[in-house]
Amino acid sequence: MVGFFLLTSFLNFTRSFKEFTHPNAQYLYRQVDFIVVLTGGKGRLLSALNLFHEIEPRGLFISGVGRNVTLRTLFFNVNVSEPERSKIYIEDVSKSTFENAAQTKKFILDHSVRSIVLVTSTYHMKRSLYIFKKVMPKDLLIYPFAIESENFDTDAWWRSFRSTKIAFEEYFKYLWYRWVGRRLFSTP
Repeated sequence: MVGFFLLTSFLNFTRSFKEFTHPNAQYLYRQVDFIVVLTGGKGRLLSALNLFHEIEPRGLFISGVGRNVTLRTLFFNVNVSEPERSKIYIEDVSKSTFENAAQTKKFILDHSVRSIVLVTSTYHMKRSLYIFKKVMPKDLLIYPFAIESENFDTDAWWRSFRSTKIAFEEYFKYLWYRWVGRRLFSTP
């Protein structure tokens, strides 16, 4: 019975891989304050930078880079103008999605941010969005912008061992935050 529940729940979870992908979604985000991108997946930074150029928000917040990482090392092969650089903020403390959300919350409160576009991979979005909605102020508008990563086949994740492994890992992490980790959200 538990196995059937977990299988059904897992298959339902995998539907979210397509749920947050929107063709031409950048046109939905014209009035957003900041783009927040979570590092860790291939293609996220470049997609966030492209969206940053497209919608021209107040800024771009990059969460979860390693220590001593600079804009130059992040975008070593991409031309980022000096005015754009002044609108890009790097956070190098967080090491988990929950910590990404906690550090982003500090930033948005310090900068009076009222709306964000959350950029992460398709497989990571459901868990990220759940955590961000739990951690952020209730009046913050969060728009998901899920990108397809070259390390995960959104359309046929079950055909590759790597994609299947990522899908199961994300599912169990999501369950952990829903069941065990929810006490994290009750702390101030």
